[in-house]
Amino acid sequence: MFTPVVGPKVQVPNTYNILEGAALSYPCLFIPGNPSETSIVWTSSVDHRQWNSQIVSISSVQRSDDGMYTCTATNKMAPTGSPIQIGIHSGTTHINVQYESLISDFHLTEHIGTVTVTKSEYSDATFTCTVDSNPLSTLKIRKEDEIRRSVENSKQLEYTIVNLTCWDAGLYTCDGSNKFNNNTPSTKDLRLFVTCAPRRPPGGNINTNFTARLHDKATLQYTVLAYPVPSPSQFVWKRCSSSTKCTNLSNTSRKTEITTIGLSSSLTIFDISMDDFGVYTISIDNGIGEELVEEIFLQPVGPPDSPRGFKVIPNTITSYSVVLTWIPGFNNGLLQTFHISYRPSKPFADWLEMNVTHTGETEMNVTLDNLEPGESYIVELYALNLEGASVRRNITFSTLTHTPSEISHLKTQTSTIAGGVAAGIVSILGISVVIFVLRRKYSVSCAFKLTRKEDSPSSQTGHGTGNPGYNVAVTYEEVSMTNNKTVYDALDIGNDRSKESHVYTSLDDSKSNVNYENVKPEDPIYNNTSLTNPAQTVL
Repeated sequence: MFTPVVGPKVQVPNTYNILEGAALSYPCLFIPGNPSETSIVWTSSVDHRQWNSQIVSISSVQRSDDGMYTCTATNKMAPTGSPIQIGIHSGTTHINVQYESLISDFHLTEHIGTVTVTKSEYSDATFTCTVDSNPLSTLKIRKEDEIRRSVENSKQLEYTIVNLTCWDAGLYTCDGSNKFNNNTPSTKDLRLFVTCAPRRPPGGNINTNFTARLHDKATLQYTVLAYPVPSPSQFVWKRCSSSTKCTNLSNTSRKTEITTIGLSSSLTIFDISMDDFGVYTISIDNGIGEELVEEIFLQPVGPPDSPRGFKVIPNTITSYSVVLTWIPGFNNGLLQTFHISYRPSKPFADWLEMNVTHTGETEMNVTLDNLEPGESYIVELYALNLEGASVRRNITFSTLTHTPSEISHLKTQTSTIAGGVAAGIVSILGISVVIFVLRRKYSVSCAFKLTRKEDSPSSQTGHGTGNPGYNVAVTYEEVSMTNNKTVYDALDIGNDRSKESHVYTSLDDSKSNVNYENVKPEDPIYNNTSLTNPAQTVL
């Protein structure tokens, strides 16, 4: 009975991925036929190499090994007296050699192979980046750290700039990466120069304000954007005393030093004095367009100077307040505040504090209120800004016991009281005269006592009726006389009237030759009276 040959069945995938550099050992999978004995041959379509084995083997796969590989399986039967029967079957797979991304080219149109290109301002520029990568890459074109264009799963990227400006100049980079780059992309650089006149760098972050302390040094620095790059002699520093008067600075003076490297130039000023603060200029020219002139300012910084002329304004001192005055010192470029502390000189007194902001006054005046009368005070003053505090100044002063207005008021009160008392005395003395006359007529004995006491002895000095501040008690006693005649009867006798003239003397005449202590000359003197107690006490 005749049995036909059944050939083998090869079963290989369409693609087999392998990383470059790895060892290839790839078997040919098949289903045996009949007879089961099978021979296997691998053939490469790249260089027609053959492997008489079920396994195709390469010790280190390279990109050149990438291609189509065919596995052929064969079996055969040689029956007796019959021709040989052969069964054959093939299968092909792609050995896909993979590798990390590698930038093969990065150039500007018409400048292939050039890594440094100069273009004119307002012209166009097209960047082209090509990558060798398997699998495909992510490509990015960036300027410094700014991404300008990107693409995914590609081997090429283009980026065009229309109307170049000076700000477009710089270092451009193309980077490519796939999963085999391990976060380290392949890169190529290309530097673009654009011819342009000097100007500020992009972003506007140039510093034109500098600060310094007195007697320190300061360095003013400026970086320009320009191409071609100006030479050091084309950076010119000046010191300006006004808007129209500026003086060139150089390294010939020990006061200043100029250093220029590339697009940056600096001016160092040594042992800074007050005259060094102000406006400086730097002018830059590279032969293209107009020169650039920039103003740079040097300002002082540091703790404020100590206030000057700290004192009390004398005619402002009262019992309860006083006015302080001083001249502000230089604030060294920062807003300053004046701190005042004051307290009575007596032990354990608390400090009182106040702050006064300086807003440009040439002289400061501050009032201290709610002070204690007749008290000595200590006052401390210093200036303060963000950099620190000045030297402290101290003064002392004393408030008045009474203010001039208070003293004047007291004098007015005293005069009013004294006048009232004097009027009272006159009234009382007048009543006494009437009583005296009536007593003479009717032989009546009577006595009265006059006592006056000043209410406020503490505010008066001196003695006597003209000087408040004394207490006097005076007792007057009538001398009893018996006479049945009236005082007018003696007038009828003619020339035989009494020789005791005081009986007929008027009040004004009787005072001419008599003086009593603590009695005003203008006060009337009453005859026929005597002091019961001549002694007077002045309190």
